[in-house]
Amino acid sequence: MRHLDTNVVVAYLRGDRRVADRLAVCLPVDTLVAAACQARKATLVTHNPRHFQAIDGLIIEDWLQ
Repeated sequence: MRHLDTNVVVAYLRGDRRVADRLAVCLPVDTLVAAACQARKATLVTHNPRHFQAIDGLIIEDWLQ
């Protein structure tokens, strides 16, 4: 498992506040995954994109759709 770098932690803390402010249905672990994707400019692949919709700038794909 890769360690969490500073960019991931910062993105997590910012993302967690944004999600809380918008009352999204995002779990803390979902927010951490999203933060890792944002920090690394990666696409998040999920079959439940609504958990991540409130996170600005996150690229989301549903490969099962």
